[in-house]
Order: sequence, then C-alpha cells, then structure tokens
Amino acid sequence: TNALDSGGIGKTQVNITLVPQAPDIAEFISSGMFGGSVFVDTTGGSGSYAKTNANIGLSGTDTWFISLWVNRTDPHNDPAFLFGGTSGWPLYFSIAGTSSTPSSVRINWGGSDTGGLAACFNSNGSAFNHVLWGQSAGRQLFYCDGTLLWNASFSSTTTNELRIGNQQYLDAESEINFDEMAVFNHSLTP
Repeated sequence: TNALDSGGIGKTQVNITLVPQAPDIAEFISSGMFGGSVFVDTTGGSGSYAKTNANIGLSGTDTWFISLWVNRTDPHNDPAFLFGGTSGWPLYFSIAGTSSTPSSVRINWGGSDTGGLAACFNSNGSAFNHVLWGQSAGRQLFYCDGTLLWNASFSSTTTNELRIGNQQYLDAESEINFDEMAVFNHSLTP
C-alpha cells in the first residue's frame, strides 16, 4: 500500500510504502492529527514498518529536515523506533519507553550517539507531538513541539531508505501513529 504526500517549495514528495509482517501491523487508519494516519505495531527488526521511497535526500552532509506528527499510541517499557536506516548499522532515532521519566529520545547517526536526550512525548498515547529533525551546516538539530532539544555536530552518512517504526538490525516493540510527514532540502525552525 502506498501513499503520496503533496509536495511544496523545497519539499520532497514522500512515497510511503507499508510493509506488514504478520502478526505485526502496518496500516492506514482513519484517525490522525489531520484526517487519516499510518499505524505501525511491530516487535522489531523483522517486523512491520512503513518506509520511504528509494531516495528522499538524506545524503552525506546535505541539508535536510524531516517534519512529522507522532503519537506513541500504546507506550511500552521498551524504546520505540521512530526512524531507522538500512544503509548502515546502527542508524536510528528511538523514543524511550515509559520507564524513562521524563520522556527521552536517542539518535545514532553515522556512528555518533546522542545518548538520552530530553523530549516531549506524551506517556499515555493521548496526543500527537511534533518532531522536526534534520541537519544543516555540519550540525544536527532536534525540535520537539517547537522546542530545540539538541544541536550538535554529527558524522556524515547517507541512507537510501528510511524506515518508520522499525530499525533493520535492532529489535524493539514499536507502536506508533504518524501523520503529515514531509522532507525538506533546506534548513527549518518550527
């Protein structure tokens, strides 16, 4: 199943493909931040996920930003993968489990690891939170609900396919809803 978000100035159209792996779930559902959304429920690396089209521009030191709304619909004690790459190990953006208070994320990109970063994600699945994550001028930035939570140098890497709700080489129970994903080829702030 494919969905294509509308494009805009400096924004790449993102073709989302659902890859369900029974008994896990990857499906379009009627409830989201704005209309319908994608729901992924997986137990890990061999489980279900959604993925982007072959090249969405996450290349080397190029400037890129990903914007999306996410709701961890059934928070679990384990981390949930928001993003995972397939072009190297490990490449991921994970949301900490409910045992982590306050909420936190961990980003591993090109061999650079943030460790735990404070975040803004709800702990009971009751609301969507906005994520803006990207790189510009040799720095990676992470905003959660409009607040800058990370701004640091990073190692250059390229990924051709970005998985949502899954990381190819690691296992974690991920149960998330996401909506309104857009990829930009220029620097953004909320």
